Amino acid sequence: MNTFQSSLDEDGHVVFVISDGKAAKKQWRIIGFSNGVLKRVSLDTLSVDQQFKVPTRSGEKLTCGLFSDNGMNFVMGTNQGTLIFASYKAVKKRCEINFCRIEDVGRTNTFDADFKSKTDLIMNRDLNDNDSE
Repeated sequence: MNTFQSSLDEDGHVVFVISDGKAAKKQWRIIGFSNGVLKRVSLDTLSVDQQFKVPTRSGEKLTCGLFSDNGMNFVMGTNQGTLIFASYKAVKKRCEINFCRIEDVGRTNTFDADFKSKTDLIMNRDLNDNDSE
């Protein structure tokens, strides 16, 4: 077992604590910090089993996380509109996490502008119809 010492400056602040939904079988949680550090914490020993670093860009911070019902996959969001999908796999007594990034998910969406213009047309339909008469 590895012992980790850290400070608030190194880890940022906690942004999520997730479990695989099978808490009765596996007594551990993944704690995500704003700077991309993930810690796998054992509830049996009240210690950090493993620590991972999510690949992030400069200035990018984790903002949220959610575990899938299958107990292997989870996803994290960042302040720059990126989704990071992760797959957790136990190998012997250690675990490995593979990451996949989908960038600019929230930045390339023009739905709001299109939706507003369509809503304005629908709301003003009666006014527009009356003007033509």
